[in-house]
Amino acid sequence: MECANVPNQTDYSCANPWGVDCTRAAGFDFLSLWTITQNIYNSCATDARLFQPDHVPTDFHDAALTQAACVAIAGPDYTVYSGGDIWTRLTTWKLPLLQLAASFPRPPLSLKVETFVIIHLLGDPVDTIRNLLCMLSKCQKRALYWKAQFSRNGALVALVGQDSDFEWKALALITTAYDEWNRADRATKILQQSFHDLVQDAVNGPEAERQATFVQIRKVLKDTGDALAADRTTKFLPITVAVFIFIGTVAIAFGKTAASAASPSTYVNVEAHSIAFTALYFWIIPASFLGAIIGVSQTEGAIPRILTRFQRDLNRHFQDRFVLPNECLKEKDERVINGGIYSWRPSNWHADSAVVRQHSIGNRGPLVEHIENAHQDDDVLIHRNEFLSTVSSLVLPFIALFVGGLTGMLVSYLVPPKGFDCRHECQIAIILAWVVSLFVDVLVEYWVPLTPAKYGRRLKFTIIKDCIAIALTFSLVIATQVGILNKCECFTNWGKTGLALPEMPSAAADLGHRIRTVYPGLIFGCLVFEFLAFPLYVAVRYPHAFQVFLQRDDGKSDFVWIRRVHSFFRPYFKWWATFRGYLPGRTIAVEQGIYSQRPSGSRRVTPIDRPYTRLPGRENRLNGTANGHLEWDDIPMDDVVEPISPIQSNRVDSGLTRRGTHPLPQDSFEASDPIGHDATMAGSSSSVQNRAPGSNQNPS
Repeated sequence: MECANVPNQTDYSCANPWGVDCTRAAGFDFLSLWTITQNIYNSCATDARLFQPDHVPTDFHDAALTQAACVAIAGPDYTVYSGGDIWTRLTTWKLPLLQLAASFPRPPLSLKVETFVIIHLLGDPVDTIRNLLCMLSKCQKRALYWKAQFSRNGALVALVGQDSDFEWKALALITTAYDEWNRADRATKILQQSFHDLVQDAVNGPEAERQATFVQIRKVLKDTGDALAADRTTKFLPITVAVFIFIGTVAIAFGKTAASAASPSTYVNVEAHSIAFTALYFWIIPASFLGAIIGVSQTEGAIPRILTRFQRDLNRHFQDRFVLPNECLKEKDERVINGGIYSWRPSNWHADSAVVRQHSIGNRGPLVEHIENAHQDDDVLIHRNEFLSTVSSLVLPFIALFVGGLTGMLVSYLVPPKGFDCRHECQIAIILAWVVSLFVDVLVEYWVPLTPAKYGRRLKFTIIKDCIAIALTFSLVIATQVGILNKCECFTNWGKTGLALPEMPSAAADLGHRIRTVYPGLIFGCLVFEFLAFPLYVAVRYPHAFQVFLQRDDGKSDFVWIRRVHSFFRPYFKWWATFRGYLPGRTIAVEQGIYSQRPSGSRRVTPIDRPYTRLPGRENRLNGTANGHLEWDDIPMDDVVEPISPIQSNRVDSGLTRRGTHPLPQDSFEASDPIGHDATMAGSSSSVQNRAPGSNQNPS
């Protein structure tokens, strides 16, 4: 018999219970099942169809059907929500985040690449955030490297003009541009060596020639750096506005839901579950933030054109002394696979060796010849095991993913009946889909050799993998919105509790209270972390990278407050510098030099013999290695020890030094060279040692 057709009689009792064996053809429906529960309870409070914890009858406020009774009445299948409810929940809780994902910066390499960036964002969010963080980390280290070169004791300090920031920013931006072809370290080595040679020639030459050379170098750097800064389109403000709009939309939706909680047509429990599934995608906020900070080029040919002009300007002013790796600028497929897509860099997982590359730099010829012939030697400065070095970069992406996931699971947990139910299975399945997508990517990228012939196949494989992940995650989200979990077992915790209907007085009171306090607190707390805490930590961790990416074409930064934030939080991170001082450390690229093949007759200097100055307020630590080599990945973010440069050494006995250092021994030029220019400095060493102390023969 249809439960709606059960006659209304007043003689129902425990001996003659209401609606025995009645069913409901329309299936699972909150209001109808609550009406049936009331009729059964009014006829017999101890009816076997009512849930009785510990065999104790409940009162009217807690009356609930058992799962068996619910299945007998409404059936085991789910009931689809109305079309209006489905559309309202999708537009309220889901579409704003998808709009934010659609505004994610995409490199203008092709329509296929732009589409792939969005697919990879939604199909493999951990790898997307990981690669963006790696991009910031590499830029930070290059910025610190060049900043050390232009510091008081740096090898290129003579090039510093009145605007002491634009030189290292320009070179960091230039070498980062070469990173789109995985040639950043090669370009860094060539630029540093060639500029060093120019500085030495100028220092030892006439005053007029020296000033003209320095002016030309600064002009070329400024023109190229300004062009790259103007070309890099950052969407920090639009992304920030979009995030604030989304947060405002969520706040308005919470307010409307709380205001209409007493309405029979508003099911707060379903709305809460919809909010919980939305929280799974809150990682889109930090991913969009990172992408907006890094930005993208405006056109496909802009960066190759600027770098080609940079090479041409150097050749015009300095007669082919610079041979940059510009042969790669026409390789579009290599650009896509090696770094042109900032959120997908499969080459990051590959390393030829875990040891430092060693090259002789006795003169410029062998270095350039080696670089031109070494096609696989992309990382000239330093090679470490990339898989191990990227483990730390996986922590933050997983935190961004799991904070939203755990928040969503906690919201669903607190929906009556409180506990784990079938919605948690779907939420865990969505998170696992993203985790599996990452590890499939890692295994393939790390174990399968990446060759130019396989570039296209690797891209297609990643697209297929990400599409499968998107299909799985989106299907689960849409299925839950449609009502696949709108059935008896999902509102009884698989029979562990009674059927918790939103019309129950006790459940309605809990839902009304939590929709005003607990649920907004959890959701907005998660949003604060994803939108404020995560970006703030990244800004404090990589302040120099922010300055490089956010600079305008006038050399200034769009966000000066980042430096102020970094200065404010810097004392709180000194414990990490102290902790690192007790670790068995390794020397860094700005401290020693990476080349062990030295010209005959030069003295091998151990790290402890190298003269170092102590920076004000910084601990002068020197951690030596067995082979005395540098490791580029060990450049500390907050503490850079600056070695005494050859130029600074030349100024010691002339009284022009900026610090209270003492004259160095005749062989200290090799020891003080931060990048190992032993042969290059041989001539200057002999010339200085023959000069009488206190003489003013140095033109600088």
